[in-house]
Amino acid sequence: MSTSIPSFNQYRVAAIQYEPTLGEKEKNVTALLRLVEEAAQHDARLIVLPEMATTGYCWESRSEVAPYVEPIPGPTTERFQQVAARYGSIIALGLPEVDPTTDVYYNSLALLGPEGVIGTYRKIHSYIAEPRWARDGDLGMPVWETPLGRLTGLICQDAEFFESARVPALHGADVLLFPTNWLDEKSPSGSWIARAFENGVYLIGANRYGSERGIQFSGGSCIVNPDGSIQAYLDDGEGIVYGEVDLSRSRAKKWGPPDEEPWGDRLVDRRPSAYVMLAHNTYLWEPLRYHSLYELGELPPGQLSCVAIIQTNLQEWGAQALQNSSLNATQTVRSIVQTLITDHDPARPDVLVLPELLLPGPVSPSVYENDSAIIAHFQNGAIEVPGAETDSLVELAKELQISLVLGVAERVKEPIPTYYNTILLIDPEGVYGTYRKLHLTAKDRLWASAGNLDLPTFDTPSGRIGLATGYDVLFPETLRVLASK
Repeated sequence: MSTSIPSFNQYRVAAIQYEPTLGEKEKNVTALLRLVEEAAQHDARLIVLPEMATTGYCWESRSEVAPYVEPIPGPTTERFQQVAARYGSIIALGLPEVDPTTDVYYNSLALLGPEGVIGTYRKIHSYIAEPRWARDGDLGMPVWETPLGRLTGLICQDAEFFESARVPALHGADVLLFPTNWLDEKSPSGSWIARAFENGVYLIGANRYGSERGIQFSGGSCIVNPDGSIQAYLDDGEGIVYGEVDLSRSRAKKWGPPDEEPWGDRLVDRRPSAYVMLAHNTYLWEPLRYHSLYELGELPPGQLSCVAIIQTNLQEWGAQALQNSSLNATQTVRSIVQTLITDHDPARPDVLVLPELLLPGPVSPSVYENDSAIIAHFQNGAIEVPGAETDSLVELAKELQISLVLGVAERVKEPIPTYYNTILLIDPEGVYGTYRKLHLTAKDRLWASAGNLDLPTFDTPSGRIGLATGYDVLFPETLRVLASK
């Protein structure tokens, strides 16, 4: 008799780490059922198993894996569903699936509850080994409504592509279920952490460990919090990682510590109209050929270049800038850059990157909560582009024979005074590129308008350069759009 699950806002979860033996399906399933039952007995309501947990991963061909594939639902999912029914849990199981209608094989996740199969996800982004036997997934990126919240699935390499988590997040997902066979790097991987952090959701990552056909797997099964912190993990060996999910945390999409004023919202502050290029597969073809099509242009040849950054105490800089004109502040920038470049001779960068809003610098901490003071600071300290300040910086670039990238508060007079948080690309010939910040924090919006130049790129001797700043890069769409260009 099945047991339905009451709804929970807070509940215990488990990620199971296990080393399957290739081709020994019954042995693997028996061991996994034991681990699942142990997790359920320790009150885990949601349990995630590794990718391809029932059979092992490194299959050479369709014919080799054929004896072990099965439909969903099928005999193996039925055995795990019985455990789900007995304990009132939900189980995410990774296994090789066959579609009985088409006889096509998939690397799949079966989501099993007390009443049966809740849903199936088929891996979309195949790793190098999988085209030998499996097709890319064709069921999209589903989000399942359950008593434990809105759940979605990713499998292994899916996590390398931000869209795999972003699309379900935009459909309300609370928890990413992540069966994986991760290798080549220490786990938990930065990719796993990024997918949770970008979307403000939990990630339950269940990895295998050990070696199979010469491939070493990483372990590191974990629970990642919506702020990207690691709640719990297991470095190596067989075991169960336990954690807690609080749906109120995964539904609060605000950036920043919970006890502070938020910077903004992970989803509301997106700028979809600037992301149209995400729908274009610009790297299906060799890039040099693609970008030179029709003789309308081509990628710059580029060169081996040195890129440097300057890190400085902007709070001290801001206090000084409050007392100086923007032109005097520009002279201080010149002095800082000249000194640092001279100190590091004969090494000299081709491109030097300086902080956001270097001119006029940040507001003093003493007035950080004073909205009127923030508006006055940035709007009074804003510069025109081009203008006396940029002329001075062009002279500096010419003197040092480098390109400068730096942030300024920009004032545009016509048709009405408008202010932007702007990034300038300056070379010895002049202001070569301008980008106006698209994604504005709550503090930005006090004094600045959102950018109106989209996400531009600029061809330089060092290659094609894209510009972004601050809050922009918390939105993964920004860098993907620039990379697509």
